[in-house]
Amino acid sequence: MREIVSAVNEVISGIYPETKPAKFHFSRLYRVGMGESASQSIPLVFGDSLLWRLKLNLKNLRKKASFQEVEMKLPTDALFFYRDDKEGLIIVCPRQNFILKIFRDPPHIVLLEREIKTLKLIAGSPFEKDSSKYLSDGITSNGARWVMTDFRSNTHSLKNHANFEKNWFEISYSEIMPRMAEFYKLNSSVTYSVNVWLGKNKARVLAHPEVTKLQKVLVEIERLQDDSLLLDSINHYDLHTGNVLYAGGDRYSIIDWEGNYRSPVVIDAFDFLRRYLQKNRSELSRFEALSDEVFKNYQSWLQKHFNLSVSMNAKKVHFLIYAVERTLFFWEIAKINRLEDKRAIEKFIIEKY
Repeated sequence: MREIVSAVNEVISGIYPETKPAKFHFSRLYRVGMGESASQSIPLVFGDSLLWRLKLNLKNLRKKASFQEVEMKLPTDALFFYRDDKEGLIIVCPRQNFILKIFRDPPHIVLLEREIKTLKLIAGSPFEKDSSKYLSDGITSNGARWVMTDFRSNTHSLKNHANFEKNWFEISYSEIMPRMAEFYKLNSSVTYSVNVWLGKNKARVLAHPEVTKLQKVLVEIERLQDDSLLLDSINHYDLHTGNVLYAGGDRYSIIDWEGNYRSPVVIDAFDFLRRYLQKNRSELSRFEALSDEVFKNYQSWLQKHFNLSVSMNAKKVHFLIYAVERTLFFWEIAKINRLEDKRAIEKFIIEKY
């Protein structure tokens, strides 16, 4: 941790030169480093309900501490996220209104570069109020890449529900996707036919270990397609309750943009259902009804925000494209074969249709 602490001290000295070194201890309950007055920051980051914080985090007490104590130039209300397998920190400082992400290992630097590019694109746009505000970025003398954004409160954490994936599913088209529409527009969203999508992906499936199965899916998509168009843009790819902060009312902030890639927006649009089904396996028996509900919401959303009409008959095609895109993405990025995972919803959709 020594090198990353040195990098943090360099960044903070340049931006907040009056900041003095302070000691930070490791909280086993929250798995974060905490300054002496960071307890006041905990409700802003993990939610203001002590009951829910304990319910969600008590299991952490069984884990070993990542460190005992470290000294850094940070305000005493700061807390930071640290993992042994990552050479970096995510530092949250509500009082000074900033979040600092800083990494030294090449894989995370690559991801951070993607996030910085996206944050700069968001800066000054209407979508900025629903995301993070870019403040500054740079590289330290020891090679650490960093970006600083403003702090966004999470007092009403979306995790604080008895079935938070169900709540997440229920607010997907009332709160999240209307906000994401502005992001897709910001990233030059385009439309194209299913035939165009097939042309792009026939070569991609050849590199997947389940090439024969995926080729059969492409044949089925070709058979089922109508004249409906696909909306394509940069997708977040990781929309979940930890990446959307909620401060009550209409104050949602969509964060963590390091994993965004261009693809049909069904990746984000249908992922709420995947997460719900992943946690509520008994609901797989209701897949047709639930997917009908999602697709109708998707139709209305497309019409309202992009003036695009999609037939209900295109539902199967869209869900198959979602499953194929995620299957290819995870193989290309991390060599993870989703079709080997018996619990994967992508596998379920492909076998069902």
